[in-house]
This record gives sequence, C-alpha cells and structure tokens, in this order.
Amino acid sequence: MTRVLIADDQRLVREGVRKILDADPAISVVGEATDGPSALALARTLKPDLILLDNIMPGLSGLDVARTLASELPEIGIVFLTVDPGSRDLALAAGATTYVQKDAPADELRRAVHATGAAMVTRRRLSGLRPDWRRVIELLLGSRALTEAQVDDALARAGAGESLGATLTRLGLVAQAELADVLARASGTPLVSLAPYPEIAAPIDPTESRISSPRLVDPVERDAARLLPVDIARGMRVVVTAATGGDGVLAMADPLDLAALAEAQRLTRLRLNVVTATSDDVDETLVRAWGSGAPGPVVSLGDIPSRLETNVLVAVIALVWGGGFAFLFRDALQPRFGLSLLALTCGFVFFVY
Repeated sequence: MTRVLIADDQRLVREGVRKILDADPAISVVGEATDGPSALALARTLKPDLILLDNIMPGLSGLDVARTLASELPEIGIVFLTVDPGSRDLALAAGATTYVQKDAPADELRRAVHATGAAMVTRRRLSGLRPDWRRVIELLLGSRALTEAQVDDALARAGAGESLGATLTRLGLVAQAELADVLARASGTPLVSLAPYPEIAAPIDPTESRISSPRLVDPVERDAARLLPVDIARGMRVVVTAATGGDGVLAMADPLDLAALAEAQRLTRLRLNVVTATSDDVDETLVRAWGSGAPGPVVSLGDIPSRLETNVLVAVIALVWGGGFAFLFRDALQPRFGLSLLALTCGFVFFVY
C-alpha cells in the first residue's frame, strides 16, 4: 500500500486527485494540505510514502517545500502536480522524483504514484550507496527508464571500481541521451554536445545561407583533447575540451566518476571544470583529435576546390580577353595610346571584379 499526501491550494484539484487515487486499492490518501506550511507539517507528522505537491501555494511554494523535504525527510517521494511543463527541471532540481501535468489522464497519475512509491522502496533498500548514485537511480526509476529489477541487475553486474554510469552504458539499459541528462542533473553539471556544428556566416547573409555553411566548427580544441593519452581517455570516457593557463574543461560521460576526474587532473596538472557529454560524443571527439588527418578547429568541406576553380576561370578569361584585344587593336597598340589603354584595362578589371 502506497500512502499519499495531497498538497494543493485548490479544493477542486484536491478532490479530483483523491477520487482518482481512491479508485486504486493499492493507494491510500492519508491527508490533504492547502498551503506550503501545512504540507510540511503534515509530511512531518504523517510520514507518507510520497507527497503530490502543487508548485504554486500560499505561504511556501512547492519548490521550497520540496527542498525542505529532500533535506529533512529524503525517504518521502515527491511528485509535482503542475500546469507548466517548463517547471520540470526546477522541480527535479528541488528534489522531486517526477512530475505530472494536472491535465494528464488518470492512469498516468496512478502510474506516477506507483513508480515513485517503488522508487522510495528502492531508495530505502539502496541506502548504503553513495547519495549521488541513489539520486541517479531515483531519477531513472521516476522517469520509468529503468525498472527495479533492472536496477538490481545493474548493481549485481557492476565491475570492480566501475562507476554507475559506466555500468549502465556497458549493459545498454538506458539510452545514452537520457542517461547523460540524468547524470548531468544528478551531478549539477552542464550537459553539452561535442559534435562539430556549421559555421555561422556573416549576419547579413540570408538565414538559409548561414545555416547551410560548408564549414564545420569543432567545439573541442585538438591540442587540449590530446593532453590525456588516448587509451586512458577512452578507458575513463573523458576528454579535455579546452585548456588555458592552469584551467581546463573536462567532458565526462559519467560526471560522478570522481576517480576519473582525480586521475585526469593529476595527468594534465590542470584545474578541471566538469561538463557532461554522451559516451558516443566523447569517443567521436577522441577519434577526431587522434585519428590520422584529424581536422583542426575549423573543418572546410568545399572552400578549397571552389576557390581554385574561380581563380583558374578568372585567369583564362583574362588571357583570352588580352589576346583578343591585342589582335583586334594591334594598330592602336602604340606608345601614344598607352594611357588610354591603361585606363580601359583598369575599367574592365573593375567591371569583372
């Protein structure tokens, strides 16, 4: 039985949510709160398995309540009820396990309650793990990217000294993009892309011209990427993307791998700021940095051939024009007409340009 506390300042919403949850025999609504302070008080008194929390309430906002509960009562799961999908990241950063929009179907709300209740059971079972690892597992369970059975399987098959992110990547249990997003949120690091992107041309160019530029800009400094030996970087799934002075930026497939961060700092002798990238992004960056003929910061896909063709064409036109002109006006090519011919030639060159 999952015990639930409902916190929302709108009576109609509370009654509607209670009716939906009461239809499920595995869920028990143990109380209702009408504002932030009463939500905290009831949570401390009733100790529910989870709280359904509205973001906008009198007294204290749902985000403030979530932060307090995450600190004081981490065993209570938090499900945000919201009308604004844009508040998702704020809710998850405040400690929520998941969120449900208020206009979501009843079955979706019940599924979120069951998933969060299961996540709380897993949290208590995994209390011996590092807090940041627990946070990753809770987020993956809350988003239903993993099941409890898959979590147990991953922990049982983890290699000695292997990070949680490395285990999940090796087993292929979670899509790389979703895993990177969860690891970034759990570690509080930015999620970045390391893929080359089209160079933006002059602002006066039409938009379609600027976004279809044949030149690709590599966001990773090649010299920085080669600061770590390639076999070590690939094994730790990290790459230095920039370095200046005594500081640098380290992209990590698992930003919670503290041993890899310490080793990278030891080898590079840099103060490294961590960002998160997918494992594939890291691997592809290492190939660009270490592969034969790897490109520098700017990769040109078509400039050299086009410029060569243009130069040859201009030279041929100039040669043909000069020869034809000399033949047709051979009588006029006398010293007294020199200035006139020079002026005519300059005018023609300017016109062609």
